[in-house]
Amino acid sequence: MSEEQLIGEVFRYYEDKGMVYFKVFDGLTTGQTLHFKDPDGDYYQTIDEIQVASQTLHNAYPGDYVGIRVGQKLHEHDQVFVRN
Repeated sequence: MSEEQLIGEVFRYYEDKGMVYFKVFDGLTTGQTLHFKDPDGDYYQTIDEIQVASQTLHNAYPGDYVGIRVGQKLHEHDQVFVRN
């Protein structure tokens, strides 16, 4: 199994938009797989696009607040990991 690194913590989830928002602790890029640790179980999502300040980008940098489109309901304080 690939090694994982904690990349952030969910601070907002909008079910109507299917978007999760979190502050990035380290760099992030499209194509990477995120692992959300949720009380209901684990959820994995490949990043298709990253939204930063209402702009769609391919990269995010430490300290950025990002939005990622997800296909499952998540919760505030869920931990977000990235596979290395």
